[in-house]
Amino acid sequence: MRCQAQLFVTSVFIACGLITFSPGVLAERLNAEILEFGYYKKNSEPRRYKNPATATGYVQEGGDVELVQNTDRIPAEKNRLFGFKFRVTGLDNMLSTQLVLSVTHPKIKRNNGSIATHYSYPILLSINNGVIENQTGYSMDHEYEVVEGEWTFELWYYKQKILSQTFYTYFPDNDANNKQGSPQSLSSSDVTAK
Repeated sequence: MRCQAQLFVTSVFIACGLITFSPGVLAERLNAEILEFGYYKKNSEPRRYKNPATATGYVQEGGDVELVQNTDRIPAEKNRLFGFKFRVTGLDNMLSTQLVLSVTHPKIKRNNGSIATHYSYPILLSINNGVIENQTGYSMDHEYEVVEGEWTFELWYYKQKILSQTFYTYFPDNDANNKQGSPQSLSSSDVTAK
């Protein structure tokens, strides 16, 4: 009888929303996958707004993009946009959620003389029928952003990494040197996903 009473009280608390599942439990139910990756062309201009957490102090959001080449080797050129489209499932009964985008990149010397190698900031994403479909990436809009090296993009749900994608930027003039010993393009099975 005592066990039934405890079960009833717990059921009432869950039904009333007084007991919620921890983010860790929800993160274990998530499935995240990269749908495509590489470099893109912009079919329409994204919105630009200030975000001091990034390498340039700005973020671009929205806009229509089209995949030019599916690759993790990115020619480093001004106005080059690279990144990936992704899907996260398992977010039932939610309208939106916050993920954290974390990017580690080669040294970028800003106009003010400071050096950036990493940025991280939260992104609020809409959920449609338990699914997020979105995109993230980087656009080398200024000469000082055109750098060679490794770029790793990670998406985090609370303290759990759910996606990771690495790119390698290179100067096209040095392409012959960069092909020797460079990593191969990643397949979706090589991408860290939970």
